[in-house]
Amino acid sequence: MFSLRAANMQGIVSRCKSVLFSSSTQAYKGLHFKPNVGAVYHSRYQFLRQLGSGQHSTVWLVKDVTKSGNLLAIKVLTDEVTSYQGKHAFELDILKNIQAHAKSSTHAGIHHLLTLQDYFYERGDEGEHLFLVTDVLDRTLLQVQQSANSRKLPMPLVKSITRQLLLALDFLHDVCQVVHTDIKQDNVQFVPVDVTSLELETNENENTAEIPDATRRVKLTDYGTAMPSYTKRERLIQPEALRAPEVLLGCTWGPSADIWNLGCLIFELLTGGCLFRPSDGPNYTASQQHLASIFAIVGLGQDVTRQRFLPFAKKGSHYRTYFNEADGIRLAFEAPEPLQRVLEVYHIKDDMLHDLLSSMLRIIPDDRKSAKELLSHPWLL
Repeated sequence: MFSLRAANMQGIVSRCKSVLFSSSTQAYKGLHFKPNVGAVYHSRYQFLRQLGSGQHSTVWLVKDVTKSGNLLAIKVLTDEVTSYQGKHAFELDILKNIQAHAKSSTHAGIHHLLTLQDYFYERGDEGEHLFLVTDVLDRTLLQVQQSANSRKLPMPLVKSITRQLLLALDFLHDVCQVVHTDIKQDNVQFVPVDVTSLELETNENENTAEIPDATRRVKLTDYGTAMPSYTKRERLIQPEALRAPEVLLGCTWGPSADIWNLGCLIFELLTGGCLFRPSDGPNYTASQQHLASIFAIVGLGQDVTRQRFLPFAKKGSHYRTYFNEADGIRLAFEAPEPLQRVLEVYHIKDDMLHDLLSSMLRIIPDDRKSAKELLSHPWLL
């Protein structure tokens, strides 16, 4: 065992990395489709301007010329990611699943999930590209947080966002049998108050300094790395700093990984800092430091003992990365700071918040409360 002093809890929100495919599968980027602005595709959608771009897709504002110019968004996947739909990526399948259940469900969570309006394929320079048509949304939570003082959002707004995301996750987990795997600030977007204002590019940056009030609705977006229940769940998932212990260990993961992910996100929204900041050291890796800091900050709790944790951890393919032959963790923090103390560093003294986060950030996945259970937590009421 070797020691490492506790990391400084202050810091800005990290631009967390997430993964699309497992380490055993080649990570594909592929070629982006380059639509002609002003052109109409699928005899229906006129491309107006680009809204965003990523490694695996671009997002465009479009006008539906068959429905009085209704504004929508189209996500265009690269050709290689398109070819992996239904094999290693399941975005279209999951959107269809959500759409099918939404037609017959009265679950409130459907109002907080991005839903599919249409889809089609277009041939690009090298292969086919999948076009996913959805409602157009406003600023991301990341953009809002970046405009906030010290990146801290008001507690009423965070409570509202948390409640809405839990509703979305309850629908995904219980009704659709899907794990999102990538809950981060830029995958949460506000529903626009006036959709028509988004048509003009000059309006894109208006009022960006304003922080939305707690009545604004948000939606969880981007199912590019989401996984249905029938898939194998052992590959690497989640933004690095928000990664759950079972993912680090290489264990089978499930819906509770999303709960851990959301717990970390709540901390970031309220404090402007990261609860965990994985980084390499001279004698340890970022993942080893990450798991060690989880033990230091979260601990095993009264209801979680090493006798329960180690049999679970040994099922993981990376167990020996973190534990030695004597079942001792390879990396430990000196003077560990528990979660309640970390919150106090950010001048947050809220027993109900601590209780909520403690019920989400439990090391053994089965000990975490579900989205449905968390919706009745006093902090959210």
